[in-house]
Amino acid sequence: MGRQTCRRGCRRRKRPDRALSPSRSARCRRAQARCDSRHSGRLRRRGGVEGGAGGKPARRAVPHRARPHGRKRHGRGRRQCARTSRAVSTPARLIGVGVGPGDPELITLKAMRALQEADVVAHFAKAGNPSNARAIVARHLRAEVCELELRYPITTEFPTDAPAYCNIMREFYDAAARSVGAHLDCGRGVAVICEGDPLFYGSYMHLHVRLAERYPTEVIAGVTGMSGCWSAVGTPMAQGNDVFTVLPATLPELELERRLADAQSAVIMKLGRNLPKVRRALDRAGRLARAIYVERGTMANAASMALTAKADDEAPYLAVVLVPGWEHRATEATTEGARETITEAMTEAVTEGT
Repeated sequence: MGRQTCRRGCRRRKRPDRALSPSRSARCRRAQARCDSRHSGRLRRRGGVEGGAGGKPARRAVPHRARPHGRKRHGRGRRQCARTSRAVSTPARLIGVGVGPGDPELITLKAMRALQEADVVAHFAKAGNPSNARAIVARHLRAEVCELELRYPITTEFPTDAPAYCNIMREFYDAAARSVGAHLDCGRGVAVICEGDPLFYGSYMHLHVRLAERYPTEVIAGVTGMSGCWSAVGTPMAQGNDVFTVLPATLPELELERRLADAQSAVIMKLGRNLPKVRRALDRAGRLARAIYVERGTMANAASMALTAKADDEAPYLAVVLVPGWEHRATEATTEGARETITEAMTEAVTEGT
């Protein structure tokens, strides 16, 4: 009988010229079938093309045995880690929470619910001063909640276009975003509280633009500080076609004057040490007589008065100046009232004459 070749692991081994037992012949046929069923173009390396390192036989392939779920072989034949089978949890969310102008009762129901559900509550504050936003929500915070305090590096306001100011604040907000992101990466939801509305002159917006593309994000609107101020003093601000303007007091004095002259109604924010130039700009624009000074509107220590009645130029940063509109409305109302009085008098005169 001629020589019979038996393939094991896709290698041919010569057998002596002798008859094989039926059981050994069956094993050879099964090995042959397994090797022939494999794709002829695939090359499986085991330290060499056909043999292992040092001439050791290559391991046998077992094509019909199921591999562990999630395991693959890449180009070099090494195993990858098996994936764990688990349900995908909801990603942690970043929430900007507006907490209103100061009165705790002006916090929205949605904001209160977000504070109760958050794992971390972050708040901004100036060095050496408590956070106003945290003081507003203190009664609504859970005892076990984690708090993240973000301290401003600058306590004196500079022009926002000054290079030194921009660089310092950019680095601060970058670091703050990294701190918040670290909690989100650990699966902890973060609520960043902000006075007024988060996206209206709020510090939260600097975190939002840095993190919103990487994490699920929600913004909860809040009552703005300026609306709290004009509601507290009961002053109508604008109606109809009145042009309403919001101005930061950090603008140059001439720019403040120009914009105040063009507006029927205005709010000047971020007063602080800028009050003297705001007073001068209002005077030259012809708006000083109508201006109302309000500090800490809706808070327990709120104060308000006509700006002309304020003797000093001291003001907290959160103070505002309101310049109500309706000037022409009041004139129209007076004229209409006079017209009605004249009409009534003429009617009475005609009645008496008849």
